[in-house]
Amino acid sequence: MKRSVAIVLGLFLIGGCDAGSAPTKPTALPADPDRLVDQLASTNKPPGVDDFDLPVYAPGFDAADTERVERVRQALCERGVDAIPSLIDHADDDRYSQTVTDSTTVNRTVGRNCVIALSRIVDGDLLREKSPYSVFSTSVIWHAYRDGNLEEWWSKRSTWSLRQIQIDALEWRIEKVREIGFVGDWSESQAVGPLQRRLDQLKSAQDTPQ
Repeated sequence: MKRSVAIVLGLFLIGGCDAGSAPTKPTALPADPDRLVDQLASTNKPPGVDDFDLPVYAPGFDAADTERVERVRQALCERGVDAIPSLIDHADDDRYSQTVTDSTTVNRTVGRNCVIALSRIVDGDLLREKSPYSVFSTSVIWHAYRDGNLEEWWSKRSTWSLRQIQIDALEWRIEKVREIGFVGDWSESQAVGPLQRRLDQLKSAQDTPQ
C-alpha cells in the first residue's frame, strides 16, 4: 500500500466553520462496522488553507458534520475487535472525513480516521499522550500502517481476544521503548512504568465477550 508517512502529532482541535450553517440533528448509528466506516465520509468538501495555514471553509460548511464524524469514530472504537477488519480494509480510503487544526491544518481522510480508531482499540489514545516517542516507533498499529503490513499483522491475531491483542501490543511497545532508550529527561520509570502497570492489569484480567 502506498501512502504518505507524514502524521501530525499532538492534540488536534476542530476547526471553525461558516456561521450560517444549519445544525445537523444526531441520528442513530448503524451497528455494522462497514456501514459505520462509510459514515466517516463527510458531507462537506475539504477546506483550503490560507497563507497562515488556517482552514478556509466554503460557504455552507456544516460544522455539525465534523461532530458527527467524531461520534462515528468513537462508535467504531466501541465495536472493538469486531471493527478491526473493516478499519483495516479502509485504511487507504481517501475520501474526505474531517479537518483538524493545531499548529497546522490537516484534512483527514476516512482512511486516516480508520487507523486512528484502530490504534485506539489496540494501543489506547497514543496521539494524545504526552510522550517524546513517535507513534511510528512505539505503536504496533502505526508501525504496521507505515510499512503497509496491517493485513499481515491482523492475519496472525484475528482469532485473539481484545485483551490478548492489547497485551501483545503493550509488550511490543515496551520492547521498542527499551530499544530506543530513554529520551531527554524521561527515566525508565516514566517511560516504561505506566506501560508495565497497564500490562500487569491486562494479564490479571479476564477476557470479556465482544
